[in-house]
Amino acid sequence: MSEKSEKRDKKIDQIEEMIGTLIQMVGNVGARLEEVAHDLKDTKEILHTFRSETDVNFKKLDRRVKLIESDLDETMVKVAEMTTPKQ
Repeated sequence: MSEKSEKRDKKIDQIEEMIGTLIQMVGNVGARLEEVAHDLKDTKEILHTFRSETDVNFKKLDRRVKLIESDLDETMVKVAEMTTPKQ
């Protein structure tokens, strides 16, 4: 083989090795991307559940606050009646 031919063969071998490495890298990136997509889906589901639970809890709290306000209003009326001098 001539020197030119050997250099060309070395270059081809290097290019083949680089292409193989790039293929592996793309495969790894693709696999990692699938993992991230799966994690994102899980995160969205968790967030949706959290939002739903939070909405329910806020509605419960809102009802409790309204009941407390109502009780407080009644108590204030009773106290006012007790402290108002009768004529």
